Amino acid sequence: MNSSERNLSATETLVLEELRAFNATKHITVALSGGMDSKVLLNICWRLRELGFVSHVSALHVDHGLQPHSQDWRMQCLQDCEFYRIPFSYETLNLAPQASANVEALARDARYQVFESYLNTANSEPTGDSHYLLLAHHEDDQAETLLFRLIRGCGIAGAAAMPVQRKLGDGFLLRPLLKVTKRQIEEYAIANHLQWIEDPSNNSEAFSRNYLRHQVMTKLTAKWPSVAHSFARFASVAREQNELLKALAEEDSQLVLTPHGELLVEHLLKLSRVRQRNLLHQWGASHLAFAPTNNEVNQVIKQLPAALEGAQINIDFSSGRIRSYLGRLVLTQKHEPSNDFDSQQWLDFKVPLRLANGIELFASVQSAPGLRLPKVHEVVSVGARKGGERVCPDYRTKTTSLKKVYQELAVPPWQREWLPIVFYNDQIVAVPGVFVEKRYLCSDSEKALDIRLRKATD
Repeated sequence: MNSSERNLSATETLVLEELRAFNATKHITVALSGGMDSKVLLNICWRLRELGFVSHVSALHVDHGLQPHSQDWRMQCLQDCEFYRIPFSYETLNLAPQASANVEALARDARYQVFESYLNTANSEPTGDSHYLLLAHHEDDQAETLLFRLIRGCGIAGAAAMPVQRKLGDGFLLRPLLKVTKRQIEEYAIANHLQWIEDPSNNSEAFSRNYLRHQVMTKLTAKWPSVAHSFARFASVAREQNELLKALAEEDSQLVLTPHGELLVEHLLKLSRVRQRNLLHQWGASHLAFAPTNNEVNQVIKQLPAALEGAQINIDFSSGRIRSYLGRLVLTQKHEPSNDFDSQQWLDFKVPLRLANGIELFASVQSAPGLRLPKVHEVVSVGARKGGERVCPDYRTKTTSLKKVYQELAVPPWQREWLPIVFYNDQIVAVPGVFVEKRYLCSDSEKALDIRLRKATD
């Protein structure tokens, strides 16, 4: 331990150890709500930067638009960052008109969508280092998460609760305070004379997590003071056991999983019921923000025979959706993009084109084969399917309907309406990721235009 490390408090040392464990000391951003926990994490990261342990620290604030004083909170976060000389960015949402009984899930989903978009942008910069977004969840939060998931009927994957680190978009989420208790955070905040925002919604027991915190965890802690630590330790054990189940699922996936990440229903049905359940749990957990519950997995298993016979199942999970098509199970977002978007010209292929429905298109030049580059007089635009389009893909000899091409190429029905169409002077030339119009193929000696798309997350 060098002299600088001896100047760190116990809480700061724990955070530094977590950052080092994941090689997250180059570019980190604190998700700054303005509450006590995130203010403590911001102060710790500032200290680590000042002492030379961390290279670059920034902060991201998400204003959900759910509280009347949210703009004041944003200004307080900005002032803190100015004091620390930390770059500050924010995203303003307008969730109030959408507020419902499930406002917790609504805010969480919207917030994580902002996080993913932020990480995608941050990691597009050619620094060579992965960008980490730091969340201020602590040990007591971990205990509440475990209890909440157990009530919902989770499996071992869900009982693992919140991971210290996980991939999100092109970057990573990191929770360096999971070994720190709420009491330690409070003591740190007081010792460092921090000021924080008290969100009045945190006291409303109408929200499930608040009810657990104020009514359930308070009583459990009064009887068993170390209960939060015990719950967090159990989550850690569950995570280790889940690694064994992952290994079993990996073995079974050799038979069941397609190269595109889908599950073959016929082969899935050959597994025992227990192994079906485990594979579906692990498959869902690896693709969704939250692992599917036992009830959700059981719904899928119940409908597998119908899916094998050609039925199209469509089951809503808490953080996604599972569908079937042509004997395969596919995980998708809860909501598909809208097909109601205006045509847009694409003037500069170096700049991604973002459509009104959240789809982003990216272009690059590559070797043949592929779509030829537009000629000087050709205007490139991207539009929505209107119905009645006729095309001749590169694999066909005659023109046919776009609907028939989608069927021939096994494009899932839920994607057909929103897939964007690329035009040169109002002539269809390609549907990205699906086909290129035969007349617009480049020659072997020409360069091709490769267009890829990315959907916004739920």
